[in-house]
Amino acid sequence: MMFKCFHYLLCAHQSNSFTSQLPSSRFQKSYTRLVDMTYIYISTMKNLQFLAVATIIFLLHNLDETTADNDISNDDKELLLKFSSSFPQPHKLTWSSTIRNCKDWVGIKCNEKGNVTDINLPTKGLYGPIPNNTIGKLRSLKVLSLRYNFLNGSLPYDIISNPSLQNLYLQHNNFSGTVPTNVSPSIMALDLSNNSFTGNIPETLKDLTRLTTLKLQFNYFLGPVPDFIHCTKLHALNLSHNKLNGPIPFSLQKFQDSSFSGNEHLCGPPLNRCPTSRKLTNSAILAIAIGSFLLIAILLCCFLKKNDRVEIPLIVEGNKETQGLVSAVDNHVSQLVIVVSSLHYKCNIPKDRLDDFIISSSHFSRPFTTTTVSIKRLRKSNQSKRVSPKSNGISPISNGSAN
Repeated sequence: MMFKCFHYLLCAHQSNSFTSQLPSSRFQKSYTRLVDMTYIYISTMKNLQFLAVATIIFLLHNLDETTADNDISNDDKELLLKFSSSFPQPHKLTWSSTIRNCKDWVGIKCNEKGNVTDINLPTKGLYGPIPNNTIGKLRSLKVLSLRYNFLNGSLPYDIISNPSLQNLYLQHNNFSGTVPTNVSPSIMALDLSNNSFTGNIPETLKDLTRLTTLKLQFNYFLGPVPDFIHCTKLHALNLSHNKLNGPIPFSLQKFQDSSFSGNEHLCGPPLNRCPTSRKLTNSAILAIAIGSFLLIAILLCCFLKKNDRVEIPLIVEGNKETQGLVSAVDNHVSQLVIVVSSLHYKCNIPKDRLDDFIISSSHFSRPFTTTTVSIKRLRKSNQSKRVSPKSNGISPISNGSAN
């Protein structure tokens, strides 16, 4: 019909000098809205260029109107009806399987193929949880706004992970639980404020390079704030009134303090300065322990090297046969003092360990093995001269030569 109309105009221009007003009743109302041909005088046209330009504008304008009048796709219609049927008051949406044209669906916008791109249902009194595998499966969904309703339960994973989703507005509901971590990389605006979300803020949010708006205030988020260093387009942020703790990342310190207020254990610019931690970390404790151990080991080695020959007298008394006496003694023994009589002693004395071997009235059952002992001083002492009450029968050993 549209092309026929311009064909008639073209013929009129070529064969007559018609100058009167064209009857608008001959055209559809939608066609005459853009191109007002009421006062076009064909006799003044010198060529068809103007008419060609008008035709292009005409087609572009009516392309949008044709899109709006498209029928909604059957797949998307089924998902929308499944979504609405999950609420106790589905009549509030006035959706029906008999509705074909997309513009007749309340709160719904479609593209030229009839796929749903926008869902805007604020303050519709929607109550209850959103079931999985409903609106989250809309392949062309870009905008989802369900703010100011009474929705509860957890946030369906297939909504926030929808690859085509760009704007998600769920503020002022009663959603709870943790936010799914598989967030769509296409997200530009995310508003989950005034709900009952818990857990940590998903670390995956910091990788949303297209993110411009993030509002998570008045929830129960806890833990540290992620560093949104990759979100260079982020210009609207509100994390206030949660249970966040720790320092505010440097990438977020440019925002006002109102963006972080209401978090008792959050610190750093633009809030108060973080206090110096007095509690040692596990790493610090481990480092101190290792350092102390090494220091003690070094000091011990130095001490042993300096005092390689420790003067530890060994005193044997009693009238009995002693077997393996020296072998039970530490190798650092440098003096062996025997001050009893009638002692039958059998042993191998350690090599190079005895500077003084003092014998006091002892009787050995057999000779010493000279190949296993090096005695610098071998002396038979007079017991009556070396025993005193104060030293329990032992007196200091002189540095005299061996007898």
